[in-house]
Amino acid sequence: MGGLLPSRADALLALVDRLPDGGGDDPIAQFRKASALRALGRFHQAHTAIERALELLPPGELAVHADLVREHALITAAYDLTQLPHRRRKPTSQ
Repeated sequence: MGGLLPSRADALLALVDRLPDGGGDDPIAQFRKASALRALGRFHQAHTAIERALELLPPGELAVHADLVREHALITAAYDLTQLPHRRRKPTSQ
């Protein structure tokens, strides 16, 4: 619900860091961390966090799994968008 709060991503990372072991063994903490890192443009770290979340998620958590997969797709899409200016289109001959 606080998606538009100023410094939301930084605050969320600070909260996750306060968890035991930095939330490293908690799939939901890793999910939140990945979301915050994506918002900060730290896509490789976000990808690592969401992959960890998927590894930690127990079988049978289908709704949560869908959320994690959606975040994975958002990270990939956000990263791809940052790469668009760097790609050059080759002219097509017709």
